[in-house]
Amino acid sequence: MTVVVDANILISAIINPSGTIPFLLFNTNDAIDFVAPQFIIEEIQLHQSKIIAVANISTPTFTALFQSLRQQLLIFSDDIIEVAHLEKACLLTKNIDEKDTIYVAFSLALEALFWTGDNKLKRALAKKGFNNAISTKQLQLIINGLT
Repeated sequence: MTVVVDANILISAIINPSGTIPFLLFNTNDAIDFVAPQFIIEEIQLHQSKIIAVANISTPTFTALFQSLRQQLLIFSDDIIEVAHLEKACLLTKNIDEKDTIYVAFSLALEALFWTGDNKLKRALAKKGFNNAISTKQLQLIINGLT
């Protein structure tokens, strides 16, 4: 199974490194491939100072946590996505959260689940017929069904 990871998932993992999200990323069996577009790195780095402040951690700690989490992901170049998937993702994320377009496009292209902590996005995508967005709790249930 393939799961596309949203940046907010990694941000949550950095803020709470002993929480459920890092546990899932580090302790899930090989039946799940966690993937992300290259954009996730840029997005995390863009918010680095805010993440450090909220998590109350040092820059070296942030870097170590981020590197550790990145190693749990297969990161692909954003340009591997076909135009058709990008166009469909644009329609799905329009008027919701257009910065998530690339994540939805990856989910469409890979026929994968999209793991996000943004419940508003998840609900809005579902209203538009995209039912592959899942929460951490839903991913836990899926993983429990695999074991």
